[in-house]
Amino acid sequence: MGKTIEELFKTKQLPEGKTAAEKYDIRNSKDIILRSSTGAMDLPFKIAQIARRNISSRLKETRIEEETTGLRIIAKAGAPIIYGTDIFKLSTQKTEMVTEMKNSVNPNNAKDNGLLGNLFEKGKTKG
Repeated sequence: MGKTIEELFKTKQLPEGKTAAEKYDIRNSKDIILRSSTGAMDLPFKIAQIARRNISSRLKETRIEEETTGLRIIAKAGAPIIYGTDIFKLSTQKTEMVTEMKNSVNPNNAKDNGLLGNLFEKGKTKG
């Protein structure tokens, strides 16, 4: 007589040399290496991996761990790589497109830049 599914799950060798029970056993997700398909994002993924190893707890996930080891750290560490020097303009919402949109709604908005701001704007339009 044949084996049951449970017996096959525990004893049958998969092509990798492990049984299905070994391959799909419960494991710590923090030990899994994070990878990116692009080489540029390797550094943020390494930073997140180091944070996961040092901060995390195996039994439960704390609120601090959620904030410091999840997607947020990858996004913050990867933003300069993705956006380059525009990251400062984007984080302060001072891109030229945003300024033009604000000025189109409120024409007096451009006059409220102050003395140095107005001087900077004049230099930007001439240069």
